[in-house]
Amino acid sequence: MTTATRLAHHSRWMISPVHDPFFFIATPVLTFAILVPLRAVWVAVALCYIWSYWHLFMQHYGVMRIYDAKEKIFAKRDVHLDGLLTCFAFLTVIFYSAEYMHRIFDTLLNQL
Repeated sequence: MTTATRLAHHSRWMISPVHDPFFFIATPVLTFAILVPLRAVWVAVALCYIWSYWHLFMQHYGVMRIYDAKEKIFAKRDVHLDGLLTCFAFLTVIFYSAEYMHRIFDTLLNQL
């Protein structure tokens, strides 16, 4: 496994197929199995939206950390600043983009 792959998939709070393949597969299956009979598919749709933004956020954050590792920048301050910069950038795009919010609310309201 390359150093970049190890850095990208090393996190105490991240579920990854590298860490636990069964949990990675079982969680979505069980979630949909519980929500579909309850007619709460909108919850599943909301979870998918949240996960897609979370995944995109973590990909960008991981790339930032990989470039920091190449430059041998490992200070905790820089790690936290990378996270804050990425978080604020994504929140700005999501909340100030009419297209994103319209799509999210339209999809959720159509599921109700």
